[in-house]
Amino acid sequence: MLKKLKYKIIPENWQHANSYLIQAEKNYLIDPSIDFDSGIAQDLDSIYATHFHFDHISQVDIWRKNTEAKFIMPENDQELLNDEIANCSTMFGQPRSFSSPDSFYNDEQIIEVEKDLFFKFYLLPGHSPGCSAILISYLHANEMKPFVLISGDVLFANSIGRTDLKGGDPLQMQESLKRLITIMKDLPMDLPVLPGHGPIFTIKDALTNNPYVRYFL
Repeated sequence: MLKKLKYKIIPENWQHANSYLIQAEKNYLIDPSIDFDSGIAQDLDSIYATHFHFDHISQVDIWRKNTEAKFIMPENDQELLNDEIANCSTMFGQPRSFSSPDSFYNDEQIIEVEKDLFFKFYLLPGHSPGCSAILISYLHANEMKPFVLISGDVLFANSIGRTDLKGGDPLQMQESLKRLITIMKDLPMDLPVLPGHGPIFTIKDALTNNPYVRYFL
């Protein structure tokens, strides 16, 4: 394993969803909805969004202004940048447009963020057009080892993301959930799953206890 590889949880509150900091040789912020923190910003290499809803990305422009970190988001949520209803900023009483990211990611794209550390993105629409999960893995003895799965607002401990917002689609969510189940079955049962909302759980927990997952098993 990479010597320093670990993750830090910044739990949700009424203003923001869960955010996560992946810590290796450098730091990587997932879902930048938390207030700027110079401690977290130290060695911050890049920022990623699981999808472009306000409770996940509300502070992204502030983070970008105060750091040199690049911001990467799903291409299928590009239209949400300037759609104050679809990006849910209106719902939070703060209607807002956002500047364009440094780049976009697409389905099954793999980024080697640093030597032997990889982010793989899975497009799983239904909650939003670009809603995604991120599988973080590392290379050890020439073998890829999963570290964590970040499920965004696709999958929670005992539920799934809502589909009634602009850009949501219940049928797409069903297909995404089926695909995610297939992905999870190939991962270690004790792998941590880091959701956009609620507590962390494991792959085994999802396959055993989540009623939405069990429906499609």
